[in-house]
This record gives sequence, C-alpha cells and structure tokens, in this order.
Amino acid sequence: MFSLSAYVKRVQDVTVQNLYERNGVWITTPFNNGKARVMGLEFDTKFSLQDLLPASVPLEVRLNAARNWSRLDAIPGPDNRLTDQVPLTANLGMDYKRSEQQSFGFNFNLQTGGNVQVTPGLRNYTGVSRNLDVYGLWKLGDKMQLRKTQLRLSVSNLLHQDVLQSSQFSDQYGRKSRSSVTPGSATIRLQFEKSL
Repeated sequence: MFSLSAYVKRVQDVTVQNLYERNGVWITTPFNNGKARVMGLEFDTKFSLQDLLPASVPLEVRLNAARNWSRLDAIPGPDNRLTDQVPLTANLGMDYKRSEQQSFGFNFNLQTGGNVQVTPGLRNYTGVSRNLDVYGLWKLGDKMQLRKTQLRLSVSNLLHQDVLQSSQFSDQYGRKSRSSVTPGSATIRLQFEKSL
C-alpha cells in the first residue's frame, strides 16, 4: 500500500490569541480574526519485506510522514503559523513475526516544533519530540487457543526525552522570557489478555 496526497485550504475567521493586561495580570484569550492559508503533503506506505525480497525475514513495515505549512494574515511574520500545527511528523514501525506464538515490534515517532508568533508581541517555542515504543507478544496455549490468550510486554517512551517549551514577550518596555522542561519517563507494561 502506498499513498501520496496534498492539500491546500483557505481558512476564514481563524482562531488566534488576544493578549492583554488587566490589573497587572496578563491574559490570553482565543478569538476569531482574519484568514489563514494552510497546505501540506502526506505520505503513507505499508508493506511486507517478503513481498519485495522473498528470502528475507517476515517483517511488516509501516512508514508515514506529513509536512504542514500555514500563514496567518492577522499575525506578522516570520513564523506566523497556526499555534497547534506540527510542521513535520513522521512514524516508522516494524513488526517481526517470529512464529505463530511470538512477535516483536517497535514504533518510532518524530514531531518537530519550532517558533510560533502567537501575537505581535508573544512568541512561543516547542522543542522536537522523539518517541520510541517497543513490544513483545506471546500467544499462549495450543493452536485452538492461540487467539484467545496472550501475554504482551511493552515499553513506551523508551527514549524518555524531556519536553522543552518557552515563550518570549516583547514590547516597548523590554523583553521577558520563560522556559520549562518537563522530564520524560519510560513506562513498562505487562498485560495478560484473554478473549471470552
């Protein structure tokens, strides 16, 4: 399976952030203001390695990627894109079926971040996110029971990458910056599954 697609959109009344001060407190609120141009490319493929190389191992491969762009008319550039839009996302997954009873696999996810001009004075930054999940699956019992009982061991966020975010506000009185780092952690899960 292979697919490649592209899209172009013109968005009316796009949601942007309004930043203002009230009684010494800075407040941001969403509101609809202006237009935006949004476009992107998407790629997706899934195949068995044995379909290409019959003598190879039984490996299923999944790969997809998307590149997105946007420009907001109401916000000055550069980086005047949609706040929640991920510029680039990519996934690579593989599943290895060792036998009818055992299979193993992984999935790697990449999401880029970067700068976003939220308002004329406020600028946010999000770091790149990388995530790796792995698993092992063992089907238990005889052939008649293989689909009913299984044991799954999985590790999520194996890279346990920290999440970096920062914001910067500038006006005629100066510039203020704030940043935060959220520590990443891996999760190990052992599941016993039985179908009724």
